[in-house]
Amino acid sequence: MRKDTPKMWRRAATLAMPAAFAWVLQSGALAQNASPAGQLPGCTVSGSVTASRLPLPGVVMSLTTADAQPIDVSSSGPDGTYALRVPAHGKYQLTGELVAFAPVTRDVAIDEANCHPRVDVVMTLASRAPAPAPARAVTPVAPAMPAQAAATVAGAAQTP
Repeated sequence: MRKDTPKMWRRAATLAMPAAFAWVLQSGALAQNASPAGQLPGCTVSGSVTASRLPLPGVVMSLTTADAQPIDVSSSGPDGTYALRVPAHGKYQLTGELVAFAPVTRDVAIDEANCHPRVDVVMTLASRAPAPAPARAVTPVAPAMPAQAAATVAGAAQTP
């Protein structure tokens, strides 16, 4: 045997180990991406975020239940796209937020027929967003004066 043989095996192992490790991760042998019981494997809400027809990166996209329990949060990428995981069938709210832009909220329903809905969001600068409808002002009503007190006040005004 040659003296170079152990060195050759060491080099072969050094080159093969990263490839083997990558294969193990991609094959799912470590099962980190396994779905817990009751969760839908692979259901997502995805789409793109734009402003003036241009992709908008860095928008914080959050998915919550109807009672405001957080489900998943992500941000849009450089091309304006996002993807959020969905744990189960149901109705959710999708919200997009970015500084200087008006927040956008959309209702999303996930069921067997619609496991991968695409929800594209168009954001508007907060300074250009329509103002929310003003709350109706409530005018306080003064308590009515009893008739006897009103007569006394009127009579007092007439006395010299």
